[in-house]
Amino acid sequence: MGFKASYLNELERMIRTLKRDWTIVYDMLNGKDNSGFGWNEHRQMVVLKILCGTHI
Repeated sequence: MGFKASYLNELERMIRTLKRDWTIVYDMLNGKDNSGFGWNEHRQMVVLKILCGTHI
């Protein structure tokens, strides 16, 4: 018995997608060039710095 090869292939594909998506989010929040995105610890949410310097 065991998993069918197609199930394992799908699981590996999903893991690759999750890793890619996590890398994008991590870089967006913690990277040096985060394009104005950041994390507000107090509100526990993503913030975006607009060109004028305010947060939304």
